[in-house]
Amino acid sequence: MDEAARLLSVSRVTIYRAIWRGELKAMKIGARTLIPYKELEAFLERGLGGRR
Repeated sequence: MDEAARLLSVSRVTIYRAIWRGELKAMKIGARTLIPYKELEAFLERGLGGRR
């Protein structure tokens, strides 16, 4: 989660909100929440959930 926030230059809260709204797909493995890199690329192409 921290790495995704850093790569997108947004806060962790922004990442969590995007996941909760269904704008960013993530998966849980144990206690970790993982976001596939391709999903981050698609999220960026869509414009960070429509916000800039």
